Amino acid sequence: GPTAGGDCRDLGTLPTPSEADPLSDVLAIPAQYLQLIDGKPFVKYAGLLAMAHDRGLQQLEARSTRVSDTLAVAYATATFTDGRRFTESGDATPENVESQMQPHFARLALTRAKARCLRDALNVSLCAVEEVGG
Repeated sequence: GPTAGGDCRDLGTLPTPSEADPLSDVLAIPAQYLQLIDGKPFVKYAGLLAMAHDRGLQQLEARSTRVSDTLAVAYATATFTDGRRFTESGDATPENVESQMQPHFARLALTRAKARCLRDALNVSLCAVEEVGG
C-alpha cells in the first residue's frame, strides 16, 4: 500500500546530479521556514504556504479519498493566478505520525497532500516537516 512521505523516508541517499540540489532550496527558503531534523533540513508547511501565496496561490483544495481506522489517503490541488495547477496525494497511518497526532492522522494526510502539492508548485525538493513520520 501507499506510504506517507515515501519520497522523504530514505534520507540517507545522496541526490544524483539530475535531481534538485537541496542546498539551493535551503538558500531559497527563509530561515524561519526551515527546521533541522537529525541534522538534515526540512521545510515547514507554513513556509510552503506563505511562499505559495507570495507567488500567486489562488486556491488550495484538499479532499480525503479514503479514511479507515488504519489508513487515510488525501489529494490536494493548488491553483495559481497564472493558471498553473498542481495536484499531489498524501497519506497517513496511526503508525507513521507522531504519537500526539495519532488521533488526528486523517487530518495529517490532508496536510501531507497539501505540502507535497506546494513543494511541486514551488520546485522545492526538501521534504516538509509534516511529511516525516513518528
